[in-house]
Amino acid sequence: MASHLVKSAENKSCKRPREMENETSVNSQLSSLEKPDFVFSENAVPSFYKAEVLEKVLNDMSKEINLLLTKYAQILSERAAVDASYIEEFDAIFKEASTLENLLKQKRESLRNHIEAPLRLHRAHTELRAPAAVVPPLPPSTAMIIYRDLISHGPEGEGTHATVITGVDIVINHHLQETSFTKESYKKYIKVYMKSIKGRLEEQKPNRVKSFMTGATEQIKHILANFNNYQFFIGKNMNPDGMVALLDFHEDGVTPYVIFFKDGLEMEKC
Repeated sequence: MASHLVKSAENKSCKRPREMENETSVNSQLSSLEKPDFVFSENAVPSFYKAEVLEKVLNDMSKEINLLLTKYAQILSERAAVDASYIEEFDAIFKEASTLENLLKQKRESLRNHIEAPLRLHRAHTELRAPAAVVPPLPPSTAMIIYRDLISHGPEGEGTHATVITGVDIVINHHLQETSFTKESYKKYIKVYMKSIKGRLEEQKPNRVKSFMTGATEQIKHILANFNNYQFFIGKNMNPDGMVALLDFHEDGVTPYVIFFKDGLEMEKC
């Protein structure tokens, strides 16, 4: 990250006079920082803190998270991947694909350290002004996507701004599409889907068929009893033969989770 927060000053002949005057005062601020996890070189002067720097930090954070995860894909044609490291058993039939809230919380703290330290240096620099607002913390249980509007340029090629989109991370990252069911239409769908899964298990895991059908029957009763609590999502291709994921919220009413049929998923190695 440090490379994005400093400006090289190896060629001193290229410095403006005011930059040379303020270099000492800027470097003196380093001792007052609370151990930032990046290091400024001795002859470096912080560059203007632009939106592109924050965007790069968030992109790097997203890539790091994706490298930690093993993806799952559906058995039946639709490959709605979920994050294996964050899937918990759901009554031996379901796996709950929880959001990345805990990991994102750690990353937000790291990101805040990268943002606040250079901003303090900018305020100490007479030629540089810190932006009016720092990006707010990520909402819990959501993913944030920032992209630039490259059309709305000003007369001098400026005016680019960022747009923030929030939502359930699994839904956004895997392009799931919301659909709707009545209780009767869901009963028809789930009957066909269970038959398909049973047939697949009979071919590949015959010892699993009995326990699957017993457990699935109980879980479907639970779903139907709480039918109005769920939102329904399918893959971006909206394949009618694919699995339908169910979205619900924990007891706090704000933390979402998505449930899938365990036997309708297969591991995909990255």
